Amino acid sequence: MVQFKYLKYFIGLFLVLSFALCPCLSLAGAAPGYSAIFTVGCPSYTVDGQKHVMDAGPYIKDGRVFVPVRYLAYACGVAEESVIYENGTVYLIKGNTVIQLSINNKVMVVNGLSKSIDVAPELIQGRTYLPARFIAEALGYAVSWDPSAQRVLIVSLGDEKPEEPQRLSVSEVIEIAQPTVVLIQTNRSQGSGFFWSSDGEIVTNAHVVAGASEIEVTTYEGKTYHGRIEKLDAYLDIAIIRVDGDSFPYIPYYNTEVQRGEEVVVLGNPLGLRNSASKGIISAIRDIGEVEPDKSGITILQTDASVLPGNSGGPMLNMGGEVVGIIFAGVGEGLELNFALPIEYCLAVRAKPPFGVEDDFLLYLEQDKKWAELYNQFIELTEEVIAALENDNLAMAIQCQNLILGILDELRQEVGSYYPQTPEVEDLRTIYLDALRNYYTGNLKLLEALQFLGPWTITQSRMAFSEAERYIDVANRLLEEYNREKWDLYQQFISLD
Repeated sequence: MVQFKYLKYFIGLFLVLSFALCPCLSLAGAAPGYSAIFTVGCPSYTVDGQKHVMDAGPYIKDGRVFVPVRYLAYACGVAEESVIYENGTVYLIKGNTVIQLSINNKVMVVNGLSKSIDVAPELIQGRTYLPARFIAEALGYAVSWDPSAQRVLIVSLGDEKPEEPQRLSVSEVIEIAQPTVVLIQTNRSQGSGFFWSSDGEIVTNAHVVAGASEIEVTTYEGKTYHGRIEKLDAYLDIAIIRVDGDSFPYIPYYNTEVQRGEEVVVLGNPLGLRNSASKGIISAIRDIGEVEPDKSGITILQTDASVLPGNSGGPMLNMGGEVVGIIFAGVGEGLELNFALPIEYCLAVRAKPPFGVEDDFLLYLEQDKKWAELYNQFIELTEEVIAALENDNLAMAIQCQNLILGILDELRQEVGSYYPQTPEVEDLRTIYLDALRNYYTGNLKLLEALQFLGPWTITQSRMAFSEAERYIDVANRLLEEYNREKWDLYQQFISLD
């Protein structure tokens, strides 16, 4: 079965080792002051005296204690949905901290900065293990080792509750954040984005910049810049682009903790109308599968704030002026049913490697799925033409053939306006575009053949049929080549099982 899901939660069924004799101890009374304890060989851990069961236990290797990363993250306050596995890479997100780990790689990335670690994460029976110190310290905890009891002890370095952001009025939120919002225009679409750093880093949706021959960014002040894709996740529909320059106004604060009913402000460029704002609440927090059935495992924020085409990529802010999400979709105009991706997904994309062939191909596949809908309409109409001819209904056949030409023209224009960023994906698109051009010409000749049908034009009709057959035969061969090449790339980048 092909798995086409990114950032899904890692699920594995494996043999659970027997730890019947392991010295599992309760935190209460045993080690006062420590917030969490992991014991070697024990399939449970404690947090503030509360026992939590694991399906794997810590082990010792080369004098180091390896702890299951997922449960270590839970013990350090990382939420379940913020432990994300993707193609051998683990993302841990807590507040403003994003940790990225890769199996067998002695580099840990924290908030985009690489840090060497002397032991690489290991994958054993479906679980990722690493010495606790690296993750715990990155999340603000201290770690110590009790050799007599073979326990890893984890304690918070600071338990003060963070200061609550000052509540602002809607006009104050707009005044603070509006200068950071940009208008993004390409040959295919337009949308919104916002500066996330003073040196030109901009967050937007992947679909806003997908297939762009050029990306033009217009700032709040009306200045235009050339943008380039720096990082992107097609499945999450998030892109980070960059423009050259410095001292850009940006939003320095974000918040990963949101609540249903919380008031929010949405900024963007609906219908290309720059510097627009709307207010609403977070109506619900749900899984993306309820909106996009072909996806799952992504939390989305539903809002009744007004969103129109052109808002995509714009920020959603709370009343403290902090970014909590990025607008990505709306369901119909005036329905007050719109959606944003939580800001932690932007943090995860920010920690990814630079944009490359894999990202470009996965982005292309998202477009290819949409093109397939048009192509399927073409196939269905072709079957209707055949059925009409079998029933001697020439008028219906000609009518359907005209519809086919309209669909093929739309499809070749869609594909022709899509510009991949890498040569490998550009070559793939070229094959498909050539196939569509031959399909169009072949079906145009077929229409001529149908129009020539009759006792006085049989010769012209046969000639047109012959030409149509030649073009369509070339198109079929090109389509076979396209599917082979696409499958080869698919196997390189998509997990198969």
